[in-house]
Amino acid sequence: DLLDVAKLEAGQMGFRPQPADLAALLRLECSRFEALAAERGLAFTLEADGPLPALLDLEKMRRVLANLLSNAFKFTPSPGRIHVVAGADGDQVQVEVRDSGPGIPPAHRETVFDRFRQLDSGADRSHGGTGLGLAIVKEFVHLHGGSVVADSAPEGGACFRLRLPRAAGLEVPLAEEPPAPLVPELLSP
Repeated sequence: DLLDVAKLEAGQMGFRPQPADLAALLRLECSRFEALAAERGLAFTLEADGPLPALLDLEKMRRVLANLLSNAFKFTPSPGRIHVVAGADGDQVQVEVRDSGPGIPPAHRETVFDRFRQLDSGADRSHGGTGLGLAIVKEFVHLHGGSVVADSAPEGGACFRLRLPRAAGLEVPLAEEPPAPLVPELLSP
């Protein structure tokens, strides 16, 4: 994370977009969290219209999705709920990662994307981390020409909303196919 921050500051972060299916990439990343959801007793669902063609730097977008999902799992107590929704919205694609955790106070919804920022920053804080994950999410999303915001989730926790330009007319599938299929309960709303 520190190396990525240094590269971003120096303007030396590589960016290699290629046509890809964001829905397929999202299914792949969500599948990596299935065992953790079962172990922690969390309801973990995915709702993804597909395909969602976009020009993506696959490595960077994987990091974005992994950071957002990791945060949702980190801050959602059991029994809780994490719901991921993706779809097309006009000329953009949108992904929402919603959780039923404690949420983010309105006064901190912009500052959570600052480098080294942690809401729970005291010596007795309950969650580890460097405070760089969401800063990297924001930077990588901006490299894609998109935006990311923090808001309240309908479940009462946090909702991170990612919007990217849609690459209309692209029919190129993701090179790495997701494991098929995800556990059925992950696909139900």
